[in-house]
Amino acid sequence: MNFFKFYPNPVEGVSVEPFTTVYMILLAITLLLVGVVLWIGYNQNQMMRQKTMRTLIWALPILELIRQVWLIQSGGYDLTEHLPIHLCGFMIFLMPLWWMTRSKFLENFTYYAGTFGALMALLFNYNHAPWFNIQTFQTFLVHGIIFCIPIFNVLYLGFRPQRKYFRTSVVCLFGLSALVYGINLVLGSNYFFLMAAVDNSPLALIESIVGYPWMLLVAAAGIVFIWYLMFIFFEKSQRNRMRYVVSSEYVERHVRIIR
Repeated sequence: MNFFKFYPNPVEGVSVEPFTTVYMILLAITLLLVGVVLWIGYNQNQMMRQKTMRTLIWALPILELIRQVWLIQSGGYDLTEHLPIHLCGFMIFLMPLWWMTRSKFLENFTYYAGTFGALMALLFNYNHAPWFNIQTFQTFLVHGIIFCIPIFNVLYLGFRPQRKYFRTSVVCLFGLSALVYGINLVLGSNYFFLMAAVDNSPLALIESIVGYPWMLLVAAAGIVFIWYLMFIFFEKSQRNRMRYVVSSEYVERHVRIIR
C-alpha cells in the first residue's frame, strides 16, 4: 500500500467508505484528537488559548497547500473534483480571514458553516483512497480541525452567536451556493453537491423522496433550521442567566432607599 498513491476512482474493498469498521476507527481517532485539543485548551491560560487557536487556524491553509501540491504532482488533478470550493474548502480560507480581521460576521458564519459542514463531512466522507493514504489522513484531519475551531472558540474564547449576523450568514450561504452552482454549470462538476446527491448520503435519501431539484430546497430548509437551533440555544441560555442578574443601578437605588 503506497501512502502517496493517487486513487482517481473508488475501489471496492479498498476505499474507506462511511460506516465500515475502518471508517469508524478513523472517525473515532479524529474525534479523540478533537477531544485532546479541547482538553489542552481547558488547561491553558487565555494567552496560550489564543496561540492554540492560531495554530489550528493556520494549519488549514498549510494542509490544503500540501494537498494541492500532491494532487498536481500525482498527475491526477481534476478541476471538477479537487478545487477547494466545497463548504469546508471555503472554511479553509474564511477562518484565517476571520482571525486576521477579527470580523464578527465571519466569526458567526464560520461557526455555523464550519461546525455543521465539517460534522457532515466527517460522518459521510466518501473517500477513494484506502486508510493508509495521504488523502485519507488529510481529509479526516482537516475536517476535524474545522469542526474543532468553533467549539474551541465557544468554550474558551467567549464566542456567542449574535442574532444580527444570523440572517446575513444564511444569505452568505445561499450566495456561495449560487456562485458554486454557476461554477458547476461551467465545469460540469458537483461542488456543494448541488447537481446530484452522493450515494447513501442524507441528500440521496431526500432526493429519493422528493426528487431533484426539490432536494435542494428541502436541504436548504434543513440547514437553516439546524443553524437556527445552533443560535437559539445560546440566546435562550443567555436569557435564562439574565433573569438572575441585578443591575448595579438597581442595587444602588434600593440601597439608598433602605438607608
